[in-house]
Amino acid sequence: MTPIRTLYASGVDGATGAYLSGGLSPSAIFVHARAGLERPPAPVFAELRKKVDRQTKADDALRPDRNANALDQAGWGVIFARDVADDVYTALRPLLELRQRQAATSSKTAHYYREFRGDNAPASNESKQSFLIRHGLEVGMPADPDYMPYYLLLVGSPENLPFKFQYELDVEYAVGRLWFPTVDEYRHYAESVATAENEKAQVAPRATFFAPWSPGDEPTRLSSERLVPPLAQKLQNDRADWIVESIVGTTATRKCLGDLLTNLPPALLFAASHGLYFPPGHARHPNDLGALLCADWPGPDHGAIEPAWSFGADDLDAQVDLRGTMAVHFACFSAGTPRDTDFPHEDQLTDGPLAEHPTVAALPRALLNRGALAVIGHIDRTWATSFLTDRDQPQVQVFQGLLNQLMTGNRVGYAMEVMNLRYAALATQLTAQMTPLLNQKVQTDDELSRSAELWTGLNDARGYIVLGDPAVKIQPRFAKTP
Repeated sequence: MTPIRTLYASGVDGATGAYLSGGLSPSAIFVHARAGLERPPAPVFAELRKKVDRQTKADDALRPDRNANALDQAGWGVIFARDVADDVYTALRPLLELRQRQAATSSKTAHYYREFRGDNAPASNESKQSFLIRHGLEVGMPADPDYMPYYLLLVGSPENLPFKFQYELDVEYAVGRLWFPTVDEYRHYAESVATAENEKAQVAPRATFFAPWSPGDEPTRLSSERLVPPLAQKLQNDRADWIVESIVGTTATRKCLGDLLTNLPPALLFAASHGLYFPPGHARHPNDLGALLCADWPGPDHGAIEPAWSFGADDLDAQVDLRGTMAVHFACFSAGTPRDTDFPHEDQLTDGPLAEHPTVAALPRALLNRGALAVIGHIDRTWATSFLTDRDQPQVQVFQGLLNQLMTGNRVGYAMEVMNLRYAALATQLTAQMTPLLNQKVQTDDELSRSAELWTGLNDARGYIVLGDPAVKIQPRFAKTP
């Protein structure tokens, strides 16, 4: 093995223009990996091991006799934070009624549609394990709609339904989240999804990759050269029935992305860039947290990030029509910002928490409010270990699998099982790698490198979440509706 000398995160502090994390040495990361595993392992680690032991493909996430694309076989449920007002529930009725008709098609499947509100909903600090056990479920088993629907939509802020609750629940279920600051936004999303499905609105099968690069910037050089081109090529080879196009390098500007979304939105957008971070109290926090840095940025060492260098919620035209589309954002904080980081390395971003309150990013909220079906994004920082092997070679199978599932017309929560299985596999590999090293005072370069890669990859893989209903799907014009 050639040791990884430096691990790169994607993300820039918009207030200063500095990287969120520079190149981190494997030895520095190993210290935190060791500290984490010397504590008693969290129950979720045991569940992840079970998932790996039983699951070799996404199909195994659900009872083997069930079709994940049929809601009357997989089930659909909604979990409300306890502080969600009744008018939000009313605003979501078009979506709830649609899913109830699809999941509860007979008296035998009436319980395949479920609502968790009030005392049945999770308490603000309740763990995933406690919530499932309280509802009579054995933790770590394949999803079974006779006990709990496979598709679960969380409704509420990450302060009362934490991101941790979401990504741990996602180990066993297909989970998405909705949070908007206004009731009208909930209503608009519910009506948009219901209209798209009731009218069987189809979109042209076109996937666009957007990957800017700025001079002197290593993270975007890696994503624009080692991630997007091989990924786009593989998908074009896989999917001759789709148009696959790439906007890469210095041409991937803010205006280019705005024109794309305004004039000819693709059915599937994959954006790989820096996500912006702004500290609490900054004028652009939280509205520009997770905004995508574009090729307009002149590169490192140019000071604070100017609004003209990035694409955020305010840059999305109010009249844009994104009905039927989906987006995948490979960028830091592109789905949201937790209060505290999952990466307790030596170079903390702030002396205190990342944010006063955990928040869902504004750009994906704006996309959903313009009709997008779902946005897959990341909380906290993303790392090059998502797509580079320990030999610094491109490894895009996970993203290829995810996008192939979406392009086939599978539901987004089901498509995410590809990502979830990677998370589970990394947790199992990390435990196996670290266990014999815990009592060693000296580690080889290879051991440090491998442990650092697994630790960072694990935390990175866990951070991908769905914003929107996990049961939505792209409906390409050539596809047959299940």
